[in-house]
Amino acid sequence: MTPPVSPYMNVITPRSRRYRTIMTVLLVFLLGMSVYGGFKVMPAVHQAVGKSDMRELRLVAESKPSPGLTSEQIFHAQRTLKKRSVVVYLAMAYWGVCSLMMVGILFLAWLDFRETTRSFSQQAQALRQETVAILQQDALRRKTDEDEEDG
Repeated sequence: MTPPVSPYMNVITPRSRRYRTIMTVLLVFLLGMSVYGGFKVMPAVHQAVGKSDMRELRLVAESKPSPGLTSEQIFHAQRTLKKRSVVVYLAMAYWGVCSLMMVGILFLAWLDFRETTRSFSQQAQALRQETVAILQQDALRRKTDEDEEDG
């Protein structure tokens, strides 16, 4: 015996399926990027910024040549600070991309929710209309049966 067919079986439309596939792919990429960022990007940022010579480098980079400080040393300090700031900016861009992917996933989830509720309401409306039609046919059949019995 086959189970009765539920009117709500096809609530997930092909569009909703597509949204969910894209969300799954984005989520896998986001998880991979988060793991990579945690183990590779953030240690590089910590290594670039967390050194104890940052204060001295800033002082040297902002100073002017003097007898105890050559322009070559100042240039080296400025270049080192620029390299370290590039690492920080790249890390910020990396996490910015991860954040945008998360926003994209949330946006797709909202679209999927909208599509699912639209499909659900259409199917519920179709079920109500079908029920009303069946009840009207049943009432008509009863009325004709009563008319035949009377006549």
